[in-house]
Amino acid sequence: MKVIVKEKSQEYKGFFTLEKSRLQFQKQDGSLSEEVVRENFYRGDSVAALVYDVKEKRILLVKQFRYPVYTVEPDRAWIYELVAGSCERGEDPLQTLVRELAEEIHIDADAKKPEHISSFFVSPGGTSERIYLYALQTDLSNYTFERGGVKEEAEDIEIVLMSFDEVFSLLEQGQIIDAKTIIALQYLELMMLT
Repeated sequence: MKVIVKEKSQEYKGFFTLEKSRLQFQKQDGSLSEEVVRENFYRGDSVAALVYDVKEKRILLVKQFRYPVYTVEPDRAWIYELVAGSCERGEDPLQTLVRELAEEIHIDADAKKPEHISSFFVSPGGTSERIYLYALQTDLSNYTFERGGVKEEAEDIEIVLMSFDEVFSLLEQGQIIDAKTIIALQYLELMMLT
């Protein structure tokens, strides 16, 4: 399928980048569309990991403040989610995953073999962000950390260790509102059924 980008500009550059393009794209019938303007909220790739212990039937999540959620639902701005982070340019997703597991929850994942669950676009109509989603089955029986994050990045991360039943109950009640976390937990539920 053909795309002709006639003009592209950077409207904003900060932690994220907003790009604006004037383009035409090939339609399903093979003809070209009229000129349209499309915007891309460029964020780069990210990784996320479902960290769990099958023997102990426990899941490790993090809870932290998310300003974009605050702007829509202030009372729900401290959300449960997977360990996650942004890939640096040129960084392999597994390298990012190892770094984020160490920074956020103090787990050394170098020797472990995370399982790739899926890669997906968060909101393909508006952002280029792609998430590489992994599962990391590990021993959590003696896990004791309660806080994580990088101070220089103003991260304030609460580490939450819960039973499968507690987490699945929160999911059922609509208390887990982060898409990547919902996908990973549904994956775990399906895996437990087989």
